[in-house]
Amino acid sequence: MKSMYEKDNAEQAIEENIDNLLIHVKKGDKKATEELFTHLNKQAYGIAIRFLGDAHEAEEACQEIALKVYKNLNNFRGESKFTTWAYRIAINSLITMRDKKMSKQEMSFDEFAENIHYDIGNEYSKESDTPDYHLLMEEIRISCSLAMLQCLDDKARMAYLLGEVLDIEHGEASEMLNITQANYRQRLSRARKSIVGFMTDNCGYVNKENPCRCSKQIDKCLKNNCISRDKIDYSPMNMNKAQWDEAKEYIDKINIIEEKVRSIYRNVNISTEKINIKEISM
Repeated sequence: MKSMYEKDNAEQAIEENIDNLLIHVKKGDKKATEELFTHLNKQAYGIAIRFLGDAHEAEEACQEIALKVYKNLNNFRGESKFTTWAYRIAINSLITMRDKKMSKQEMSFDEFAENIHYDIGNEYSKESDTPDYHLLMEEIRISCSLAMLQCLDDKARMAYLLGEVLDIEHGEASEMLNITQANYRQRLSRARKSIVGFMTDNCGYVNKENPCRCSKQIDKCLKNNCISRDKIDYSPMNMNKAQWDEAKEYIDKINIIEEKVRSIYRNVNISTEKINIKEISM
């Protein structure tokens, strides 16, 4: 079965042709500009939503990143890959934005563990017979994974996103972060150990001996307004039971804890429909 995380043909074609596309953008080609920045925004949102942990802040950050990339296009000299250069702008923007806003109270892994185990529900939610049950389950799963990332410090979180979620090669990732490869590997190792350790000790999806299940969190999270069926931020809106079962079957075949952890972080809705691409080149 094809991995649900593989890039579609259109995305792959853009990446392979990005240098040629960039030439047309610099000449003022509006169609090329829209195509390039739609692609870049999709990539940037994938980092922003996981780094900031908030869908609305991620949308705002992507608009800011797109403007910075566009305004600095003439400064790109081709000394590195264009995507590496653009990612570096995105990373710096996200770190600056987080430092300015700090919209979420920092939480330790111990505090997060206490929160998820508090007032945990029954295995079978009263919502289990509702049409959007599987959508709510996915919203819980993704919300939990994003909250878990916020327990890492900024440096470790960004290293984890680049290396484990986005599969960026170590040399390129260290260049994006402007650190040595040795330093990058240390950050990545520390982050991986923290995430895997937490999930091994707490997540019932990774370790069946743990009591926590996404289904047990639904009633509590709806009651506390942690999630809302009227406002789905993260789950793919078209997910139904068949797609959920297919995704679960794929993930369940993965028998390495690290791979299970990585798969959770990749299934985040990365729609950029709310980001105004046309404003960039005005």
